[in-house]
Amino acid sequence: MKQTLKTFNLTFTAPLHISDARLDYGSSGRMIHSDTIYAAVIAALARTGNLPEKVEQSGDLGCTISSLFPFTVVEGQLICFFPRPFISVNQDDENIGLAKKMKKVKWLDQPYFEAVINRQEKSIGDEEKNMISGEFLSEYDLKDHTIMFTQTVPRAKIPRSKAEDEGETTIFYMERILFSEGSGLYLIVDGDTSLLEKGLHILQYEGIGTDRSIGQGTFTLLPGENIDLKIPETDQYVTTLGLLCTEEKDVNKLIEAENGSSAKRARWDLIHRGGWLTTEGYNGIRKKSVYMFTEGSVFYTGKPGIQISGMVNCNIKPDDTEGLQLPDHPVWRCGRTIAIPVQI
Repeated sequence: MKQTLKTFNLTFTAPLHISDARLDYGSSGRMIHSDTIYAAVIAALARTGNLPEKVEQSGDLGCTISSLFPFTVVEGQLICFFPRPFISVNQDDENIGLAKKMKKVKWLDQPYFEAVINRQEKSIGDEEKNMISGEFLSEYDLKDHTIMFTQTVPRAKIPRSKAEDEGETTIFYMERILFSEGSGLYLIVDGDTSLLEKGLHILQYEGIGTDRSIGQGTFTLLPGENIDLKIPETDQYVTTLGLLCTEEKDVNKLIEAENGSSAKRARWDLIHRGGWLTTEGYNGIRKKSVYMFTEGSVFYTGKPGIQISGMVNCNIKPDDTEGLQLPDHPVWRCGRTIAIPVQI
């Protein structure tokens, strides 16, 4: 059974820094999550007067997206990677050296991803000769192929007044991500993508990530090739391709069967989402925070044909409990994402 996935490719024209939970610039995140790009698109449309009122009120662009995943070109062949689901990859468990290498793998190319979600055997190799290259597992030899790399550069923080840092210029270091030629990030989309595309076209010039004001995070947006993904015939379980936030009453339905027998088969991790308001004039105010299920989480859907749906309109606008001057619009965080059937 095949499922066709529509994609967009982002080829970066400048270094990228992705903020993480740390407060310093010395470490960059490695993934742009689905809720981040969704919120960035809404903000870009709002800044340029292109956000319809119904979207401002609902937070729904009319489409569902994945997080951004790596792609690269090897020997003229486009390779798109998927996040490794929280289920085991068929391998020789007695080969301890290979098992240690597999623990580091975060990204699977399409053939290996299909093998995992369909519970099919696919050789990885042995400890000495295998298809693992750092965080990537691919049919292609990536040992001498660089997809992305990091660069740490010094930056200067110049105080705005003598009272700040005693008027002294402070040196700090920023880690930036760069992509090799033919490599970048792609996202999977489903639904009406007209508003999404309009927002991404704006963002390609404004940039995404940190320090966009100095030119970081700019990219070229291109329609990607459709991916024909081989999926299981049965879809009682699914794996997520982005962050998922669902209502509390629906959580138990995702993690166990009605009789509780399948609870052990659902697997997930949580990530804390929050940050600062980006609306001009309110940048020093923190948003409310929320926990979401991460990419690669595996959930129970109950029966074939039932798909999970997250909250597209989770409003994390701060509460007015401290007399703060707050923006007069909602602050949306999208907890809806794409899910792929998986055989358990």
